[in-house]
Amino acid sequence: MPSVTIKGSLIPFLQSQSWDFDPQRGYIHRMEFRGASQDQMLFLQQDFVKNGISCRLVYQQGDTATLEVDDSTQANLIDVWELVGNEESRDGLSHPTVLGIIPLSITEATIGQMRSDLEANETTASVYNALLAASYPADLAATLARFYSLQQRGSGEYRRQQYVLRHTTNTPNRWNSNVSDVGVDAIYTTAQLISEISNGALWVFPCPGRLQYKISNIPVPSAQAGYLWGWLKGASTETTGANNRVNICTEYSLEQWSTDYYVPY
Repeated sequence: MPSVTIKGSLIPFLQSQSWDFDPQRGYIHRMEFRGASQDQMLFLQQDFVKNGISCRLVYQQGDTATLEVDDSTQANLIDVWELVGNEESRDGLSHPTVLGIIPLSITEATIGQMRSDLEANETTASVYNALLAASYPADLAATLARFYSLQQRGSGEYRRQQYVLRHTTNTPNRWNSNVSDVGVDAIYTTAQLISEISNGALWVFPCPGRLQYKISNIPVPSAQAGYLWGWLKGASTETTGANNRVNICTEYSLEQWSTDYYVPY
């Protein structure tokens, strides 16, 4: 075989660059290097490998080599928003209608008595008369008696809808700070939530207007002392994804939260 004579530098040279953008993967910076030394190209490849960047090394004849690099670790974020409707079953005697009728000062006593009446299998009529004797107006006593009757007939629970706002940020694996780490276990009012999720400085793609409209128009139940109707921000779940990126998932759950357990934001 004839010997090969190489003239010039053995250092890998950048031959071409391109930038692709995909809504699901963000920017991908593609580079191609060519060089007359396979050892030098291997050293360059290892630098990309150490930084978690996808690359492909091709050895060719004459000690030459080509290195193809797909760098998806650019500093850009991708946002996905979901407003998830959950359904749960709740005790009928904790229904907002019941809690709205019974004065807060005697709520536990009245509901406790109704539970005792259920165990004793008291009739609906006797419960109604007892409520009248406790100075409840006739219409309110009748409403409570109907809830008692539902319990007695085995319909002790009602379905209640609950909303959860779920946000997923797809971020480069070199990214540091993220708003998901702020306000964890705090109760956001709807106005505070809208302010955070619509802030263009916090998100590449803020929460869409349709979702903001729906969030702003969810019916508000009757206020309860010691509770705040709002969105409890949970701790984020973070998982590694494709292309050397990280998915950060954060949920805000809507409920009347106890201010003894959680603090307002």
